[in-house]
Amino acid sequence: MYGALTDSDEILYAAVPLLIFMGATLQETGLARDLLLGVQGLFLRVPGGLLIAVLVLGTVLSPTAGVIGASVSAMAMMALPVLLQQGYRPADAAGVVGAAGTLGVVVPPGILLFFVADAIGIQVPAMFLGMLGPLALLLGSYLLFVAMFRRPAQSPVAVDSSFGGQATRRELLLRLAAPCLLIAAILASIGLGWASLSESAAIGAAGAALLGAAQRRLSLAGLDAAIRRTLLTTAMVFFIFLGASVFSLVFRLLGGANLIVHALNSLGLGSIGVLVVILLIVFVLGFFFDWLEIVLVTFPILRPVLEALDFGAHIGVPHLALYWIAVLLALNLQTSFLTPPFGFALLLLKGAAPPGVSLADIYRGAVPYLVIQVIVIAAIVAFPDIATWLPDQAFDLTLPRGGKFKE
Repeated sequence: MYGALTDSDEILYAAVPLLIFMGATLQETGLARDLLLGVQGLFLRVPGGLLIAVLVLGTVLSPTAGVIGASVSAMAMMALPVLLQQGYRPADAAGVVGAAGTLGVVVPPGILLFFVADAIGIQVPAMFLGMLGPLALLLGSYLLFVAMFRRPAQSPVAVDSSFGGQATRRELLLRLAAPCLLIAAILASIGLGWASLSESAAIGAAGAALLGAAQRRLSLAGLDAAIRRTLLTTAMVFFIFLGASVFSLVFRLLGGANLIVHALNSLGLGSIGVLVVILLIVFVLGFFFDWLEIVLVTFPILRPVLEALDFGAHIGVPHLALYWIAVLLALNLQTSFLTPPFGFALLLLKGAAPPGVSLADIYRGAVPYLVIQVIVIAAIVAFPDIATWLPDQAFDLTLPRGGKFKE
């Protein structure tokens, strides 16, 4: 435990409970309905406006949920009843909620990205910036799809008059802006070099608490609940981390990592072919497990294979290869969660869905977003600059990362 958590490089792990606390505080302040209606106000006259609101809200709120189960369940409880009330088909409503919930787990500063970067051996801030280009492409594709092909099946129910006044709507938009600015401040402080990752996470945690207090929504009971949720989630994350560290260490010492390297190299598929095989393995694992187990147990074992692959001819700049691969792995995990019939997020969505939304509805609704994700991943494979250009401009990524005590 000491070697795993007290190495000088692992000071970054202080960011994890802070990010979890930020998410728990935002949920306890009860901003969800106001945020949803506030985003809807931005897109009232846009076709599929409420679906667009759900996708934008998922992008803003889901990275604060911590894990895929919390992300999808929170989005389902928050948005599905409203969508059904507004006349959308169960399949259309379930599909967009599943897409929004899974999209959030790969949005900076989500802790999935933190652990993916650490397991692959790249800089965490660069991982955050590397996700922005692919996320812009993915979210833009989602928004275009719902604007063009998704309409309410019935006449929508009028929104409660308490949310209809101009002054109230302006207040809702201000409430929407606050968490957006909070996450933007975290990313900007990292990208511009104003703060370390742990300091930026502290900004987010303090900002969430101040935001709730300023709106008189953070009671002592709410703060107590947020602290307890943070404690339990952090304990779960690091208990799994310590167990996975011991497992991967013993696995490497017994020669398991070398065995996997030789097995994949013996396939004779070339670097791109081996990468595709690894993506498929991670994709299948995503049917059955949460991302935390996959990243902490599998990625350290696959890391020697990934480091040995040569993508110089394809990517142009060899030292950016691992950053490109890390983005692909994160998006691949997100896609596997949304894939019928075993997608982890789909089963979680069914558990949190109101009566009347069947598993078949959820499967049908998820398929179009799954196709979009596969197209986006293929685009990033073909054009690595989508993931590598921004971090390469912001950081000097030629400096190798030193080994850790536990390694």
